[in-house]
Amino acid sequence: MIEDSTVKPVPLTIEGALAAVAREFNLVFTALSGSLEREGRVVVEAQDGSGRAFVVVTRAEEEKQCMTAILESIQADGILDDMSDLDSKVIYEALSKHADLADLGPWLVAETREEIRSLAQHGDPRFWEMWQESGLKPLATNVRKEVIPAFDLVKALQRYMVQDLSNPGQRLLELLDHDYEHACDIILEQCNVDIPSLAVTLLASSGGVEGVSDGLFTPEGFIIEVRRRRRI
Repeated sequence: MIEDSTVKPVPLTIEGALAAVAREFNLVFTALSGSLEREGRVVVEAQDGSGRAFVVVTRAEEEKQCMTAILESIQADGILDDMSDLDSKVIYEALSKHADLADLGPWLVAETREEIRSLAQHGDPRFWEMWQESGLKPLATNVRKEVIPAFDLVKALQRYMVQDLSNPGQRLLELLDHDYEHACDIILEQCNVDIPSLAVTLLASSGGVEGVSDGLFTPEGFIIEVRRRRRI
């Protein structure tokens, strides 16, 4: 049952948790016992020999736990692994909103220069394609693509390609051939990130608490998770 947004959430008490579990799992109220594990979290156990137990938490407590897990994942540089249900492009877009992408400037300049130098040294035809796209003179329409460019042409293209880094996120993707996972790694490595805001966005991108919790949502604003069941 999804929480009814028209019903105002109520404080979690042992009695409230017992009533919610009894109703949602068709159990007898008096056959249940509860204990306050910590604020915002109650453990309910069935006293019928079944071994069943339930953890009842408030939505606010569950959201706090989700946020804590995401924050720890970001700080441990593990969001790409820990949030594998999210596409790396989604994580990249979240990072782009909450990271200072201007910090990428020095890295982009160095990588752009290295890319152009490498293309030139290996006689890669992409050098001349970039030269033509840039509109630099002389126009290279008649140049054989396997010709290795002269040093001054390499420097000219390098200067041109780094003169405008007004869209560092796009330039990063171009350098990495739109490898969003790699782009996320570079942003986390090179940029200042507003971690709390990023965590909020990542949780929302995951579908909020409903998207990450396997629990049963109740009209009171509780979430019931089954802790264990009787083994058959």
